[in-house]
Amino acid sequence: MQIPATFLTVRIPDFEAAIRKAVDARLASRPVVVITAFKQLGRVVAACPLARAHGVREEMHFPTARLCCPDAAFHLPDKRLAEQAMRTLLRGAGKYSPLVEPAGGGRMVLD
Repeated sequence: MQIPATFLTVRIPDFEAAIRKAVDARLASRPVVVITAFKQLGRVVAACPLARAHGVREEMHFPTARLCCPDAAFHLPDKRLAEQAMRTLLRGAGKYSPLVEPAGGGRMVLD
């Protein structure tokens, strides 16, 4: 009997905001929002559950997000931090699967 191929996709919601909270203990109890720019046209790319509870959503303009959640910690994306976090996650997943592939944006596929 042949065993069918099985794949598992793992996705970390709002990856950029999640890693900010993971690396900075001061942000543990604060809403965290990652935006493209600190300007009128800056947009939200990730928001933790606390920020979402205040109405912050992806693609929302920065000024609107700040009005919804004035106590949030706003950050720009940090490519280096995201890559480092993803490498750590991939190493951990490699303990459970012989084949682990990054799928971008806090996602990976395990075979």
